Amino acid sequence: MDIKSIIKSIGIIIVIAVTIFAFWYTLFRGNAAADPQNVNSATANTSKVVVYGEGVYYFPFVGADYANALVRFKSDHNELRYVSATPDIYGSGMIRGYFVTFEPLKK
Repeated sequence: MDIKSIIKSIGIIIVIAVTIFAFWYTLFRGNAAADPQNVNSATANTSKVVVYGEGVYYFPFVGADYANALVRFKSDHNELRYVSATPDIYGSGMIRGYFVTFEPLKK
């Protein structure tokens, strides 16, 4: 075997190992958003929420962090009504946040 074949084989082994680890980690680490211990909107950080205007906000959170920030934001802004949310997807389908729309409550 020449050096190029050895390097190629090592590269393939590394790719397979990383893929197996990623699958295992996703499968066995659990869903943090579904764990009741992670429900704590009182400590959620909503200072990173970006206001785009016209009722559009960007929440740079996912999972339990997103849910807690959304609940905290809504409790801080009870003059707004939730309308919809769209994930901010990049790369191979990874979500890095949500665009959320609100509208003023009708009085």
